[in-house]
Amino acid sequence: GTLTSIISFSSIYPEGTIIITMAESGNKIKVSARYSGKFAKAQRNLKEIMDFVTSIIGGDSGGHEKAAGCTIEKSNEEKFIELIKKKLEFEIVKL
Repeated sequence: GTLTSIISFSSIYPEGTIIITMAESGNKIKVSARYSGKFAKAQRNLKEIMDFVTSIIGGDSGGHEKAAGCTIEKSNEEKFIELIKKKLEFEIVKL
């Protein structure tokens, strides 16, 4: 979460960009998601996105609209990436 927050407050990405980082911890992966920018308006609810993905592949999720995360099994890393991409593409098309 700390690295994701640092990146989200930098000027690297345009305000409102969703930033997702992953860090291995044993046989688990910790995922953090944040919106870039100090005043970004949440167009998508990051907690709902994490809840959706973990409801399919398992794991624990938490957070809120603008900052969320989850912990998943390392064996589900590729599936997580696939699902998060599909979910964000669907959300973009839905807007």
